[in-house]
Amino acid sequence: MTNQIQAVLDHANWTGLTLRDLVDAGRILADDTKVIWEFTKAALGEPVSIQQFKEFQIVAKEVSSILA
Repeated sequence: MTNQIQAVLDHANWTGLTLRDLVDAGRILADDTKVIWEFTKAALGEPVSIQQFKEFQIVAKEVSSILA
């Protein structure tokens, strides 16, 4: 799961900035669950099962707590 968390933190969107960069710049709030969920799906893909969905939710929560 650590690799997944790192993948989300390091995922760059269309701006070329990573999630971590955007939070540091104040463009995204660290507790914006909707945006963090979108970054999670962009970095890891769409969940294909309920189990994977739950795993992605845990990853998104961990990412949010790291960014806070």
